[in-house]
Amino acid sequence: MQLKPDSNYNVVILFSGGTDSIFLHQLSKSLNYKSILLFINYGQKHIRELQFAQKYANEENVDIFYTDFITYSSITNSALTGNFDNNLYKNVNEFYVPMRNTFLLTIATAYAETNKIPLIWIGSNYSDRLDLFPDCYQEYIVNIDKLFSSICTFSIKIEAPLLGMSKEMILNLLKKEYNITEDRMFSGYEE
Repeated sequence: MQLKPDSNYNVVILFSGGTDSIFLHQLSKSLNYKSILLFINYGQKHIRELQFAQKYANEENVDIFYTDFITYSSITNSALTGNFDNNLYKNVNEFYVPMRNTFLLTIATAYAETNKIPLIWIGSNYSDRLDLFPDCYQEYIVNIDKLFSSICTFSIKIEAPLLGMSKEMILNLLKKEYNITEDRMFSGYEE
């Protein structure tokens, strides 16, 4: 999909079709934001998330932009990309992908800067911290926002609105506030 110059999006949502990104989209609608969902195929082995993302975008009649950087998985080692050596990393989750969120946010920021979109949302949440994903910690988000804001041609803010929320809280709010059930979202690291 190509954006129209008059689209006037005000938030790019890094979108996987999972719980967190669906909640972010619902939150953006509640705030009357015009969002573009950005799905990045980086070679993750559970590509079923793409099917969920496309299905959700169709059901919600929202714009989704799909881009393919599948070769990223060939340079990383993770259970998420299919090449995992559990002796390689210490003190992280087996599904941790080195520099993944930096890579995804770099693409999202380039997209936002090109299309003059002032805000990027990523679905990092409190459970990600408990589950040992260091590129989801609040300190990471603050520092990556500071770094990226220093190199863009206009102000682009990177936010993680779910940082204080657990996965269970997000699921409950999706069901109770937005009437979205688990069958409409990608729910895990599956083949």
